[in-house]
Amino acid sequence: MSKYKIDYEILTLEKLQKRLEKIISNPENKFKVTKLENIGYTTCGFPIEHYSIGNGPFHVTYMGGAHGNEIISVDFVTQLMQNLALGNNFDNFDPEIFTIHEKYDWRRDWKI
Repeated sequence: MSKYKIDYEILTLEKLQKRLEKIISNPENKFKVTKLENIGYTTCGFPIEHYSIGNGPFHVTYMGGAHGNEIISVDFVTQLMQNLALGNNFDNFDPEIFTIHEKYDWRRDWKI
């Protein structure tokens, strides 16, 4: 059995928003996920969202959706966020040492 929880599906905006809300509010999370202030806006006017896990002095950032057609990277960011929050196979992660930043913009170049 896999040590990671992976949800395979093609994401629409609505499905992505539901996935993020589920990740943030999951009572089984070992580590809290915090939605922070948007870090900016795309050329189409959509917010670039920003989440974090932990509050340590060492910051690690990963990002998905840098280019509008790279939707797989948004899926990767949310899957990693979910598994980090649950503590799945991340036994050495200490939220007092590290702050993990998840940033994505899946709508950057899309016309909605």
